Amino acid sequence: MMRGVTARGMSLVEMIVVLALTAIFLVSAMSLMTASARSLSFAQSVGGTVTDAAVAARVLQWDLSMIGYGIPPSLYSVDTLKPIELWDNVNARSDSLVIRGVNLGVEPQRGKWSIVLEGSFVPTNRVLVLRWNHPFRDFSPGDSILLMVGVAGGSVEATSFDVAVVQSTIPKPWTDPRSGTTWDAQELTLDRYLTPITGLVAYGSSGVLTATYVLDPDSNRLLRNGEVFMDGVYAFQVQVWVDANENGVPESGEWRDNLANPSPEDLRRTRAVRIQALVLRGFTRRRGSSPVPSTLSLGNANVSIPDSLRAQRYADIIEVQVAPKNL
Repeated sequence: MMRGVTARGMSLVEMIVVLALTAIFLVSAMSLMTASARSLSFAQSVGGTVTDAAVAARVLQWDLSMIGYGIPPSLYSVDTLKPIELWDNVNARSDSLVIRGVNLGVEPQRGKWSIVLEGSFVPTNRVLVLRWNHPFRDFSPGDSILLMVGVAGGSVEATSFDVAVVQSTIPKPWTDPRSGTTWDAQELTLDRYLTPITGLVAYGSSGVLTATYVLDPDSNRLLRNGEVFMDGVYAFQVQVWVDANENGVPESGEWRDNLANPSPEDLRRTRAVRIQALVLRGFTRRRGSSPVPSTLSLGNANVSIPDSLRAQRYADIIEVQVAPKNL
């Protein structure tokens, strides 16, 4: 009769070998996971930076393209209606830019705006405007409006903001005799007699959007109207091309670094606005990558970057140049 084979467990030597191999595998796996996590973190941070820069550039392009929108040249001399103002180096690393235009967006500063439905060849103190069926946009007694009016010779000019609404009524729907289109209209009684022109814009003073850009050097944040617009910005510089010779070619001295009190003539000759922002991110620079230089030229400024920031591995200059179409 055959005896059964006796089962034998692992020897101590075999167990030590298995544990050693398992430890080596786990260490290798952990190292790989750590490296992968670091690479992912770096990719996400750089990807976020690129996205932030792209979004910021788009917003800047929009703001610059809307400079002077809806503000007639006859009002460029009014301080609160100057389409653009620029102060050079208000702090060590930043200019200050103020731009204005009629706001057609959805920000809290949006105002009451409309179009004139009926013109007049004789002076009148009653204006019929399109009603937007929204209480916030309806004009009320006490509102001040900017209204395009006709003058002698058939030319056009704009009144100032001191045209006040004395009374506001909502009449029956108004039908355009030419197109047959019916509009929900609102009749405004003004404090003076004017000759309004059909189809041109009437809007309240709150409808002018002012956007102020300046860098906070303590937090390295670019601010827009006092709120954080972009993090990690180390320098912010702006230049304005005023085409003094009106030849369409930027010449020496025509790129202005300061336009604190522009004349109406300067504003009419403004051909382009250029913004440059130096962006730095707080990560350790990778081996083999180019170091951030100690000094960078940005606009009319030479920006010195301290050694504590030069080790960063990501640095970029955002540049946006737009030709304002409405000046």
